[in-house]
Amino acid sequence: MVVLVTIVIQSLVSAFFLWLGLKITKVQGKFTGMLAVAFISNLVSLIPIPIPFVGSILTFVVMLMLISKWTDADWPSAILVVVVAWILTLLVGFFLIALLVGLVASLFGGGAPAPGLIGIWL
Repeated sequence: MVVLVTIVIQSLVSAFFLWLGLKITKVQGKFTGMLAVAFISNLVSLIPIPIPFVGSILTFVVMLMLISKWTDADWPSAILVVVVAWILTLLVGFFLIALLVGLVASLFGGGAPAPGLIGIWL
C-alpha cells in the first residue's frame, strides 16, 4: 500500500514538473498526458535491473518515447522537456531540503537563525 501511495505522489509531482517543462519549452501537450508519462515511467523505474544506471537510462528513454508520441515534440524537444523538468525537480527539492534544515536549525539550534538564505526568512 505504501508503494502504491508513493508511486501516485511521485507521478503527480513528476507530471507537474513535466507539464511545467512543456510550458517553458513551448511544446503543446496536456497535463493528463504528462500524468500518464510520469506514471508509466515510475512503473518502469521499479523494474529491478542489477546493472547500475541501466534502470535510470531505461526510464529516461521510455519518458522520451512517450513524450514524443503524446505531444507535438520531436526528439530534441522531448529531451529538452525532460531535462528542464528534472532540473526544476532538483531545484525545488534542494529548496525544500534547505527550508527544512533552516527550520529545524532555528527551532532546535538555540534560537540563532540558520546561516544562508533560509536564515534571513525566519
